[in-house]
Amino acid sequence: YKLPILLIEFEADKSFGLMSPSEITEDILSNSVISKLALLVLHFPRLRLVWSRSLHATAQLFASLKLNHPEPEPAEAAL
Repeated sequence: YKLPILLIEFEADKSFGLMSPSEITEDILSNSVISKLALLVLHFPRLRLVWSRSLHATAQLFASLKLNHPEPEPAEAAL
């Protein structure tokens, strides 16, 4: 894809965060979600992260991204 996107979707009734601020360290830890995301972005600099608060917010986000764009062709998207 020209612009790869990673969607991180939360549940509507849970906190909108991966970890509490007190759990974030300066060190890269193998069991830390933040460390893994940082390494992912470092290795794939074109990757964009999209955060969504809920299923409904994701649906609205996709609708706004698709606005004025045709439906993708499956064969073309598979390339």
